[in-house]
Amino acid sequence: MAHGRLDSAHSAGWHRLFASASAAAIVIACAMLHAGSETASAEARLVENVSGERIMDTVEELQAFGSRALHLDSADEAAAYIFDELSSFGLQPEYQEFMILNYTSTNVVAQLQGSSEGSGFLLVGAHYDSVNSDADDYASSLIAEAPGADDDASGIAAMLEIAHVLANSTPEIGIKFVAFGAEERTYDNLGGIAGSRAFVAAELQDDVDYVGGLVLDMIGFQGTSDRHTVLITNSDADKVPQAFIDAVTDNELDLEIEVVVDPTINFSDHFSFWEAGYPCTLAFESAPYGDQYQFNPYYHTSEDLAYHLSEGQMESVTKATLGALVTLSGLDESNSISTTVLLLIVLTASVVTIIVLLMFRLRDGKR
Repeated sequence: MAHGRLDSAHSAGWHRLFASASAAAIVIACAMLHAGSETASAEARLVENVSGERIMDTVEELQAFGSRALHLDSADEAAAYIFDELSSFGLQPEYQEFMILNYTSTNVVAQLQGSSEGSGFLLVGAHYDSVNSDADDYASSLIAEAPGADDDASGIAAMLEIAHVLANSTPEIGIKFVAFGAEERTYDNLGGIAGSRAFVAAELQDDVDYVGGLVLDMIGFQGTSDRHTVLITNSDADKVPQAFIDAVTDNELDLEIEVVVDPTINFSDHFSFWEAGYPCTLAFESAPYGDQYQFNPYYHTSEDLAYHLSEGQMESVTKATLGALVTLSGLDESNSISTTVLLLIVLTASVVTIIVLLMFRLRDGKR
């Protein structure tokens, strides 16, 4: 009688242990699958971290420097601000100086090194200088306000936001963040994509290879249209536009996209890359001809202010740019665990648990 009760109690104990182990395996499985669903897309997680409020704050910080024409001290101050911002993210930016006649201008360059050696780089860039078209001599350039919120504090703000979000990531393909000086032409016709040409010349000299690039120039003016951007490329083989479109779709962004393929469009820093044979896409708020979107009427005036820009549009363009970079850099694959892999891990752990329990049960049965 006592022996039977002991066997029954022992059997009940094993049932409870087995039930507990099974329940634990189920809980672990559910937890890991839930984690898998949350980490399955590095892109979604990173895109969610983009802040439109932060982007707008940066635009306002840059417009506060006033005119940032290449011959003014305010241009150097803006470059230092960008340098400090990149440094605050934990990156290690560098100044790249270049000469335009008697003037020294500066690019600010930072990068995330890729984990796959020899795989080249991706690039996101924008120009930080600004001009007022009413300035027709040196004296008037000192007093003509050129806050340049849209042209191109908006692009710089997006680039800095992307650098901020990606700063602690390790992509397979490296990513360079570049703020170009001297994109604009001044009253005496100096400049004109000079900073990007200096940068590209240095990259060619160092045999740097590029998988793709995005130059962001005037991305904030929405006008009376829905949120939008125009992607301008010189080749159907450019991978960036499709990656950008996919990012808009995958992240359900409120953003209309127009793609223009025209190798003759030369009004921004993307053209320096085209001249060198590097792939590059320009993100711009309107196409230069026959476009459905309104061109910013405050362009190159004292009224190019953050007040006229759409925080939502800048946020959406930034998120899509980030999503494209994450996909093209391999960051999404290298930082995610597929649900299938997690399921296999869970099933294996469950089977091992059951086998171990059965082995103990058999061992006790032989005693």
